[in-house]
Amino acid sequence: MQKQQCISSMIDNKLIEPHFQGLVNLYIEDFFAFESLIRTHPSVERIFPDQLFVMAEDQGCLLELDYFCVVSAIESFNKQKLSGLLFVNVLPITLGKVISSFTQGSVSTALQGVVFEISEKHPLHNLEELKEYIGVLRKHGALIAIDDLGAGHSGLISWAEIKPDFVKIDRHFIEGIHIDGVKREFVRSITEIARGLRCQVIAEGIEALEELEMLHHIGINLGQGYLLHCPELEPPHHYNSRQYFPLVSKVQHISHMRHAETAESLVEYVSPITPSYSAAEVNDLFKGDPDLRCLPIVDGDEPVGIVSRSKILEVFSNRYSYPLHGKKPILKVMDEGFIIVGHQEGLHDISTKITHDESANLNNDFIITKEGRYCGVGKVSTLLKFLTETQIQRARNSNPLTLLPGNLPIYDHIEYLIIQRQEFHLAYFDINHFKPFNDHFGYSAGDEVIKRLSTILVEHTTPLSDMVGHIGGDDFVVIFRTGDWQKKCEMILESFKEFALGFYSSKEIVQNGLWCKDRSGEQRFFPILSLAIGVVHPENSRNMTHHEVSELAADAKRQAKLQTGNSLFISGRRSHIKYSELPLH
Repeated sequence: MQKQQCISSMIDNKLIEPHFQGLVNLYIEDFFAFESLIRTHPSVERIFPDQLFVMAEDQGCLLELDYFCVVSAIESFNKQKLSGLLFVNVLPITLGKVISSFTQGSVSTALQGVVFEISEKHPLHNLEELKEYIGVLRKHGALIAIDDLGAGHSGLISWAEIKPDFVKIDRHFIEGIHIDGVKREFVRSITEIARGLRCQVIAEGIEALEELEMLHHIGINLGQGYLLHCPELEPPHHYNSRQYFPLVSKVQHISHMRHAETAESLVEYVSPITPSYSAAEVNDLFKGDPDLRCLPIVDGDEPVGIVSRSKILEVFSNRYSYPLHGKKPILKVMDEGFIIVGHQEGLHDISTKITHDESANLNNDFIITKEGRYCGVGKVSTLLKFLTETQIQRARNSNPLTLLPGNLPIYDHIEYLIIQRQEFHLAYFDINHFKPFNDHFGYSAGDEVIKRLSTILVEHTTPLSDMVGHIGGDDFVVIFRTGDWQKKCEMILESFKEFALGFYSSKEIVQNGLWCKDRSGEQRFFPILSLAIGVVHPENSRNMTHHEVSELAADAKRQAKLQTGNSLFISGRRSHIKYSELPLH
């Protein structure tokens, strides 16, 4: 068996060696992990990894090769003292041998921080046995990832059963995602599911900056691909972003503000035509493609018009149409009142632009540009469907008085930021002496105070980075993602103080309160309405729960309320040991 001896000798002589490709956290602009990718030694003929494993399977040494790849990866990773996690690909049949070798005595520590990738491309013949192996690995500090999600046999079933720490979306769904609406919706859905299951999403095979920008827009901050970093035998310990490309802005389109999505999320690429086309030539194009709805007309990179199927049908509606219109330049017969929008325009703004343009045809597509250059088209029907779904979802999860997001979207967003290891400050707002104010001035005045506070919070926050939420009653939260959060809190206090004083007489302002009956009928003195703010900066180095963050915020709020008047308490605590199911308020 000459080939058998060839593979065996390559393993024995270590002519197969691990290279490492960095997985990048796009938000902090640094490696958070490395994946081991096997390569043949430069001294021998190059054999691609897939070929190596096919040869090994033919020769009956597949288990031997796979085990060697795992061991050599761990040894090289530790020898180079690379930081972060180590991702290694492993066949389910190899896990038993890995466990027996690495869980004995002191060597069990070698599994800490190793992420075993279970590929979707290989069928899972014995799921129960695999789950047992995974349980043992996790006890020794290892993590689990599903590789090539969307490319394999068991799909979401294996995800639900294995409960991985990471899912890696197959590169098929990443390639061209900026021009393919179906791929965008698939990736967006996977991201939403992952958030609910406390699982981190990694996009594989990123090779174009446009793909990276779209993934960033969707909310994926962990990426891998040749655009970011090429596999190296000895990779750098820290990511040098300038070496590869300027990373996209850190200002995130956060998931709770789906209404702030832009035209970029609607882009469908349609090959444009030039103004040199005749009407007859365009008619032939529509005849040749029954699914073609429209054809953008582009001069160089600049869009100059659009022609729809309905317009061409109208032009060539009778037997005299060809001699009358066939040779006309397409610009002479194209649709009137076509709409052009920039890729960063908000969807609500686009909807307003379309519905307020009397010459626009709501059945036609609109053109989307980037820096004035054509990049695709958007469908009005898709836009309206998205906006309708967003409005229904927001109404379902919003506070009826202020229409601000309620508990569920607040918790979801906290979980999302924690999973993505993103920095944020959570501010808890509570009105002091609100109940006696409500009793004395009436419920309409109480509602006015709550609505005014919600307006103040929105006015002093940044829409695309901060989130304002209304828990209920007089309790609000703001999740700050900008560095000027303290200044914003101080401005909120000042605005609320000025507003609250408008309810009191000069005498009550001088004595800083009023005498009125409490709920038991006793005459008591109550200070002027004021606002207490407790701020926490949760630790992002581990997966806290939103319950733990809630307790931190509640503790900070209680400390703020111990102070008199309008007050801001900034907690120095970043984690909470005790786990509780208590709500935020």
